[in-house]
Amino acid sequence: MAPSMSRYVVAAALLCVACAVTSVSAQGELHGSGTTNPQKFFWKVMDILEERARMPVTMTYRGVGSSTGQKEFIGAANTPAYDPYGHFGSGDIPFTLADHTLLSTTQSKAFMQVPFQAGLISFFHNIPADDLSGTAAGKINLDKCTLSGIFQGNITTWDHAAIKALNPASKIPAGTMIKVVRRIYGSSSTSTGSLYLSTAGAEAGCVYPWVIGVGSGDAASTAPTIPTKAPFWPASTAAAEGSGGMSDYISANAYSIGYIDSGHGHALNLPEIALKNTDGMYLNSKEADVSASVTAETLAGRIPTTTAGFLSTWHGVTLMNKAGAKAWPIVTFSYLYIRKDLTALGESGALVKAFAQMVLSPAGQKMVPEFGFSPVPETLRAAGLLAVNTVTLGTGITDWEFEDATAAGTGMAPKVFSVKRASYADVERGLIVTDVTSLKAKVADLQMNEVVQLHGSGTTNPQKMFWKTMDILEERAMVPMTMTYRAVGSGTGQYEFIGEKNTAGAFTPYNHFGSGDIPIPQADYDKLKAASKDFVQIPFVISTISFFHSVPMGVMGNQTKIDLDACTLSAIFQLQITMWNDVRIMAQNPGLMFPKDSKINVVRRIYGSSSTSLTSEYLDLACPGQWKIGVGSGDAATTAPTIPTKDPRWGAGTIGRQGSGGVSDYISANAYSIGYLESGHGHALNLNEIELKNANGKYVNSKTADVAGVVNSAGMVIPAADASWAATSLMNKAGDATWPICTFSYLYIRKDLTSLGRSGAAVKAFAEFILSAEGQGLAPEFAFVKIPDSLRAVGLAGLAQLKLSADATPYIFESASSTLKGTGMMPFTLSGKRQSYADYERNAMSADMVALKAEVAALKATMAMPKAAEAPVGNFFSDPQEQVDAAMALGALGFVLGFIALIIGSVALVKVKAAAAGGGGNKYGGSSV
Repeated sequence: MAPSMSRYVVAAALLCVACAVTSVSAQGELHGSGTTNPQKFFWKVMDILEERARMPVTMTYRGVGSSTGQKEFIGAANTPAYDPYGHFGSGDIPFTLADHTLLSTTQSKAFMQVPFQAGLISFFHNIPADDLSGTAAGKINLDKCTLSGIFQGNITTWDHAAIKALNPASKIPAGTMIKVVRRIYGSSSTSTGSLYLSTAGAEAGCVYPWVIGVGSGDAASTAPTIPTKAPFWPASTAAAEGSGGMSDYISANAYSIGYIDSGHGHALNLPEIALKNTDGMYLNSKEADVSASVTAETLAGRIPTTTAGFLSTWHGVTLMNKAGAKAWPIVTFSYLYIRKDLTALGESGALVKAFAQMVLSPAGQKMVPEFGFSPVPETLRAAGLLAVNTVTLGTGITDWEFEDATAAGTGMAPKVFSVKRASYADVERGLIVTDVTSLKAKVADLQMNEVVQLHGSGTTNPQKMFWKTMDILEERAMVPMTMTYRAVGSGTGQYEFIGEKNTAGAFTPYNHFGSGDIPIPQADYDKLKAASKDFVQIPFVISTISFFHSVPMGVMGNQTKIDLDACTLSAIFQLQITMWNDVRIMAQNPGLMFPKDSKINVVRRIYGSSSTSLTSEYLDLACPGQWKIGVGSGDAATTAPTIPTKDPRWGAGTIGRQGSGGVSDYISANAYSIGYLESGHGHALNLNEIELKNANGKYVNSKTADVAGVVNSAGMVIPAADASWAATSLMNKAGDATWPICTFSYLYIRKDLTSLGRSGAAVKAFAEFILSAEGQGLAPEFAFVKIPDSLRAVGLAGLAQLKLSADATPYIFESASSTLKGTGMMPFTLSGKRQSYADYERNAMSADMVALKAEVAALKATMAMPKAAEAPVGNFFSDPQEQVDAAMALGALGFVLGFIALIIGSVALVKVKAAAAGGGGNKYGGSSV
């Protein structure tokens, strides 16, 4: 054979091989686009088909929204015009009559719209659970007229009369703003949601008819927040892209509301608005019967059941506002958009048909609920499948077949999707899914017995309030909890919360939460922000600092108190005044009779302390130019604790003591001493308080002063919870009855609690309880003043920004006065219906002790009366029975006190043993965080 001829032979052979390879590899591609709602379902179907095919096929679906899906299916701007960009489209809305006429009639591009699932649109919110604790099952009810007013900006606060009328038991703080979020680009959920709200005007007495238009919405990419198509949202609404953007906004913003497909919202555990349906019933989408809406529309004859019907317009089909006690008011079909003539697509046309057949098959419909949607009724499914089977394929293009059970020989044909084929990755994935399901069940079982730990540290002032709160929550929990709070002072609490030098990682907190009576300093706030360690500061009570003394009552003369102004106190604590009979003290207290050698013993804290910070700030502010030793929380090295290493630089003549307890102990034990303490601490020990001269020149004491009023002082600005509070001060405010040294006590909490696991949910629950009506009710018991509702709303908005790990189920609260049937017995419900008998008995004994104290006081008064009146000895000393009664009362008091000590010791021992058995730390000792 001639060389030239051989070259041709080789070339021809190579060409044949290439053709053969092409015929094997080019079995087609399938590419679709449209609504995001069924994207996971589509991806799963495509994965299954790719793996079941003998020949290589490639299938993709691009979730871009219904409007974009329709635009790309119409292809008006494509080349050639009106050729689709993809092979099929999908949307949660049917084509408008105009678009259907344009494509099907004007352009002669017949197409079918095939429903394959029913979806629901819901309104979700982020109202803190505590604000809804009084409502039935913690729900908030809204009708479409009220929702119309909210989304058009007519109703702007959650305490609006229209909302309150539907939810009279809600406890949302007055004036709390509603944060409305909506989609920006074209979206079927916007179209469906606006269509639903547009029917509000038909309701009798509705004063908020929908006037901003019905549509899928749209915006230019250069100005995405400005609507270019209806609805024309008010500027007050927040804008988000996609369902993910909507859910992210709702999750991150307390008191927000927005619309999302129901399955998406429930998958993220977002709280849902209970809507009023046509039958006047309030329900959420989980309680609804979707089939009722489909059945009602089918009976009305508006749902096609023939092939010709699937090719016609569906614009008049609506599943909205159908009758039925369990009917959900916002239901919509999701559709496949398929051209009737698929000849131009070649092998891809056969894949379009096969894909639609799989979606509408019993196996495909069985997958739909997995993604939060409902399958279509059997009659509609069968009719849709018949319509799909009528599409026209190209010449020589054959259908794909499905092997659902072994078909010898046929199953090995080139264009067969065989259930007998799978990838090993899928086998492994199936095993993994099974194992994960099993493990989840085991983990859930273990979690029921796992001790959830919570450990905080910081200021000593609220320690007793914290300990009581922790006791309450531990007893109300079904899942075992152990909570501790280490009272070490605000400075140490901030150090351990900031964690800048933590060996576990820079800016990793040592604790789960911190607490202090001073805000985080600006420099530390900036460091944490720069390290992307966002956090919130939550004021939870107003506390006061006082000066206490131990001047003997014998030298008080005809005075019952000691008055001092800030400048005199400044001189005392800087050791410029060293004697109680100094002329500056006597000028304010002319009735005092001090001996000449009455030296003042000045006691102060040694390590970092908010009381030191507040005291030095007050003395510097109220006596300008006189305070020379610096303002700060103070500190000292443990090797030389009496020598200050930070401002204030105390004089060597002052006495340094550790903690509030150290200061109060010194004052109690040493006559003529003076020191600063949290007011409640000093009063609890019956220490004598200095009366301070306030900004209005009035001498006041902390027991009778107006403390709550400082929050409403002129010029007072309250920041957001995640902003800096460094400049926020309640110090030396004007007012005749105002106490001059006031401060917020704060909780410091990281926004991202995912690394804490279930302890993160415990942090949030602890803070929610502290801010609840019950938690705030504890404040006076510990000499604090509760915060006003407006400030509580700021704190709750901050808590709504906390991010928990996926395995951290948020806690629910069941109050002692209301029963949540079923919910109250869920593992993560903190129920006021639960209590320990030890606490019940302790409360009973406390009441008995109060009664006994009153009786003893009365007996003492009776015993003192004859002496006071200088009268003859009365019946008490002459009547043996009265003496016996008195002795028995005193003996009973002693017995009760001894029994209380026994009970408290027993409770402590039980908790120690329980914590040891659970392996966790506890209040009485154990592992650290």
